Amino acid sequence: MTQNTQHYLAGLWEGDGHADRKFQKYIAITFHRKDYPLVRLLQAHLGGTVRHKQKENALVLTLRKAEALQLFFRFIQNKLRTPKHHDLQAYAYTPGIRDTSTLFSNGWLAGFLDADSGFKIRYTHERRNPITKRIIVKHRIALSLVIEQRQHHPITQESYEPIMTELASTFGVPLKVRKHGKKEYWCVEISSLDKIKTIIDYLDRYPLLTSKFLDYQDWKKAYFMLQRKEHLTKEGKAKQLALKKGMNRQRILFNWSHLQDLRLCFA
Repeated sequence: MTQNTQHYLAGLWEGDGHADRKFQKYIAITFHRKDYPLVRLLQAHLGGTVRHKQKENALVLTLRKAEALQLFFRFIQNKLRTPKHHDLQAYAYTPGIRDTSTLFSNGWLAGFLDADSGFKIRYTHERRNPITKRIIVKHRIALSLVIEQRQHHPITQESYEPIMTELASTFGVPLKVRKHGKKEYWCVEISSLDKIKTIIDYLDRYPLLTSKFLDYQDWKKAYFMLQRKEHLTKEGKAKQLALKKGMNRQRILFNWSHLQDLRLCFA
């Protein structure tokens, strides 16, 4: 596995992974069930078992055997950045020191984005007063990338604020707090076209690997349409709306050809 793929794996685990802190018997990463091709590919090279959680529409890749755990720890050695490193301190294979390299210098951020981010196209239809025909709501198309993470490590209560602050600073945006139900989360939201271009430059070099890669590709198409002002035409508006309706939970078509690069990384 290449260094960048190892950094990706570390970021992915820090976003969607967990460990058996009590007995140190397993390491696991949770995926949406639509990511089955990636899960099987990782299983083929890391080992482990795959469990399907029906209610959550999730797949869990679990590493239990000593050789699989040893391989995993070797891959993420010195590549972790968040308080989740505490979950590994009781294991025989220690994760080493925290990575302090810049976020755009390797694949860690791509793994973390695959776990804890969402690519969004906001499409607001124009609304007019039915009598006066005056515009009440302007037509608007906007893009954003939203990254959310819990505020504290559940066991040690160490704050995730430092890594989220670093993310916000890297993208040049403020760190926000967003509430879901009764819980509050750190939130980094990038929406300006200039800052979105920095995301595209990074992800074209260090690609996503889950099905979120496909959402990113559609989101990138929307970005270039905005850059070319194509969204101002009738045809452009229709294309933007079609892109939005085919992303995220609404996606029904999947193409996994991007995993060929990962297969080469394992070769």
